[in-house]
Amino acid sequence: MRPIIIPVFILAALCTAGAQHTWHKMVPGGGSLTAYCQLSHENGLYQMKSSTQVFHVNASGEITGNFSLPNSYPFLSAVLERYAAGTGHPYFLIAQRPLPPVLGYTLTEYRPGKGYFHQTSFQDSLGAINILRTKLVSLNDSVFVVFGGKFYRKIHFSPNTGFTELWSHPLQSPVADALLHNNQLIVADDAGNVYALDADGNTLWSKNTGHVFRTLRPVSDGLIGCIRATQQATIVKLDFTGTELWTKTSADVEYFEAAGTSDGGIVATGISGSSKITLAKFSGSGEPLWKREYSDGTGTGVLAAPDGGFVVMGKKTPLYT
Repeated sequence: MRPIIIPVFILAALCTAGAQHTWHKMVPGGGSLTAYCQLSHENGLYQMKSSTQVFHVNASGEITGNFSLPNSYPFLSAVLERYAAGTGHPYFLIAQRPLPPVLGYTLTEYRPGKGYFHQTSFQDSLGAINILRTKLVSLNDSVFVVFGGKFYRKIHFSPNTGFTELWSHPLQSPVADALLHNNQLIVADDAGNVYALDADGNTLWSKNTGHVFRTLRPVSDGLIGCIRATQQATIVKLDFTGTELWTKTSADVEYFEAAGTSDGGIVATGISGSSKITLAKFSGSGEPLWKREYSDGTGTGVLAAPDGGFVVMGKKTPLYT
């Protein structure tokens, strides 16, 4: 029997400071949802996540591990990696969402080689499938906050007892992105608000920026956001109280993620006007410095590398954005 090859891939590339390839990898498993492809870094490994799979990649571009959901549905929306006490073996807390926009999500523990445990469902209304929800923000090894469309919840997890809801609060608008910075939960929503919460869910400050962000990331002197679906790629710099400092628009179609660089600049990745993975460098004040285009697809994640270069993740053959 001829093998079946999935024609959708995740691409990871480590670039030097001049944005030339040091290495690149293509692997099957990008899934059908471009916005669900995310890149993170923990304990010396890069984690590439799609709507169906998670890969670990080391600094040389070698895949050191991966797992796939037993089914491609419901979709994998968020992952937190944890390590078992005593053994140090990794396990994963995963959030999955269904296709209907009015339904909620499930939280599940996955233990490599052993399977899935403690599946727990939560009511919510997550909206359109092409918007990445839910968001999981870790507070410590056992507690995290889940941001959805109607609610945000503080959850405690124990490998013995599973998921326990500590509290739940309603949202004024569905969450677009959320992060933890200086012990504050910083949230961007679909109404253009950016606000900060304490660990008990109390609002510390709030600003209406007028922008709906696809992603919001901390940099050395503020926050950098990528505007969602404008057909003109736009990044916005905010200070740490949500006040807008500057906005820059380019000829690219959209940026999916931006990151700070060691020289105080900003690098952003997304999709160019020619439907290629784009990587653009800006100064700290938002002035464009250079841009590179790579293979067909969409850049969905970027991180600064220790050598002054960048790790970029992209998805080929975009189906839904």
